[in-house]
Amino acid sequence: MSLATLESKSKPGNAMMSLNLYRTGNTWMFDDETYGIKAEPFVLGMSEIISAYLPKGKDRCTAIFSLNKFPLCDTLDLTQEDSNGGWYVVSESNFPTIKGMKGWLCPVTRVYLKTIPQNVYYKIEG
Repeated sequence: MSLATLESKSKPGNAMMSLNLYRTGNTWMFDDETYGIKAEPFVLGMSEIISAYLPKGKDRCTAIFSLNKFPLCDTLDLTQEDSNGGWYVVSESNFPTIKGMKGWLCPVTRVYLKTIPQNVYYKIEG
């Protein structure tokens, strides 16, 4: 399925959304049957950011995210668009060791948020 087709079916960008993540090796991934997404990996620093929130050995978690701030969320700030995705830095975090970590969100971000936003508000639970 093309990215344009996925985007046209996407959820509203101002809602809180969640993805159930699972780890394969050192990489966090997710599936979403609604959009035909299977084993979509978080790469280039994003898996490391996710892992930093969780106890060692944890292999499942939930990522909650939104374009709007919500209670106890952390913040990713866009530093540069690249390859139809975006490089982000954790600018605000409830965990001091995570602040400043950097990673790339791929074009699939547009499926859920309809854009590569300036900020993504999120929480990792697990």
